[in-house]
Amino acid sequence: MIEHVRGELKAGRPVHVVSTSLIEAGVDVDFPRVYRAWAPAESLQQAAGRCNRDGRLGEGRVVVFRPAGGGMPKDLSYRAAMDATAEFFGPDLKFPDDLEALGAYYRKRWALQGAGSRAMGEEIQEMRRRWDFPAVADAFQMIDNAYAQSVVVARPGRPEVEEAVEADIAALRSPYPCGPEPLRRLQPHMATLPRHEVARALEAGLAEPVVGDLVVWRGFYDPVRGLDAEVLGTRRPS
Repeated sequence: MIEHVRGELKAGRPVHVVSTSLIEAGVDVDFPRVYRAWAPAESLQQAAGRCNRDGRLGEGRVVVFRPAGGGMPKDLSYRAAMDATAEFFGPDLKFPDDLEALGAYYRKRWALQGAGSRAMGEEIQEMRRRWDFPAVADAFQMIDNAYAQSVVVARPGRPEVEEAVEADIAALRSPYPCGPEPLRRLQPHMATLPRHEVARALEAGLAEPVVGDLVVWRGFYDPVRGLDAEVLGTRRPS
């Protein structure tokens, strides 16, 4: 899809892209206008980096808006980032690329993420000083997964890929040890969904448990939009 978008842009044809934040992660595309929903300051910066990226325009235009009725992830780190962004950036405040404001933003963000009056990560540092590494492993999460769950998606239309994915799922379900290799091979085929949506899909028979928290998606899949948890009446044939 990204290659298709680049081709349309290169040909000078009008192209409108509606994307998740994935497009901010180093994707080299250049639009004359970018519209970004209100987000943490670093995400606003990354989105702006997709506007007049190649410097071919006199001036690009980036519009940041607050969507009516828009939701927000519930994890503490994201809420802290949003609260700190609102304090330092906005129409009557600073732009997200103001270095002085960014310094204050990060200090405020890390303070908000701390546990009460303690600095963020201090409890984990104490565990490390005690050499209590099992406790460190339990306490530290690079990504907060309290609200999200991993889903394996065997994308239809490529039989050899579907067969390989199903073989790795069978290996994980087997009572015999299989090592970490099946999980590593499945990584490119994983997506994340809110836990309540996964629970609904399991109840509807549109997902199946694999091992631990991992499930395999058996529901609707669109080759452009990906899996759709809202289409709960359609189960892909096995």
